[in-house]
Amino acid sequence: MKRMFVVLITVIVMTSILYAQKVPQGEEFKKWMQDIDTQVKNFTAAYESMDLAKASASISALEKDFENVDTHFSKAQKADAVKWSKETRARLGEAGDKLKRQDISYALNLVQLNQKTCKSCHDVYRAAPTKTN
Repeated sequence: MKRMFVVLITVIVMTSILYAQKVPQGEEFKKWMQDIDTQVKNFTAAYESMDLAKASASISALEKDFENVDTHFSKAQKADAVKWSKETRARLGEAGDKLKRQDISYALNLVQLNQKTCKSCHDVYRAAPTKTN
């Protein structure tokens, strides 16, 4: 019984620490994340219709959003998030170059690869779901 109590307290403390680290990043940051989601959907729609102009516009918007994310996490001194953001921006730059060469399929692969990087960052920094978000 005593051991179970210690394990329960340890689990509660560790869970509290984990959720305490996942603090909201602010309204401006939330807007960037929403725009990123919208732009990824726009890119996917452009891919499905093979519209290179719309795909390029989405990639450009994503690059701007991730520049803001990079700056945000640099100010917050979160080295891992800065690394993920820079990796994402580099892939987006490469995707933009591929679109200029009319290789939309390769650009799609880069966007999909970025989604894994996004998940890594979200696992650490995304706020716990609430009724409002």
